[in-house]
Amino acid sequence: MRVKIEQNENGEHYFLIPDNLQRELSWNEGDLIEWIDNGDDSWILKKLSKLDVLLENYPIDEPMDSEQKDWLDAKSVGKEII
Repeated sequence: MRVKIEQNENGEHYFLIPDNLQRELSWNEGDLIEWIDNGDDSWILKKLSKLDVLLENYPIDEPMDSEQKDWLDAKSVGKEII
């Protein structure tokens, strides 16, 4: 699908997605979309799940602090399945 890239008064670029396509994709205003560069002047757009957004903001490479370790080592108190 080809779309026209437009520019607003602040110089930001955007494009409009037809309503029927938004419904088909289950995309809503405010959803976070990942832009994946195919390297051939085309892009893949992928809606990020809530988990993707949480993981994106979590510093995986940083060591856990003692509170995080204690939480992971604690006895389960609900219906957790490990």
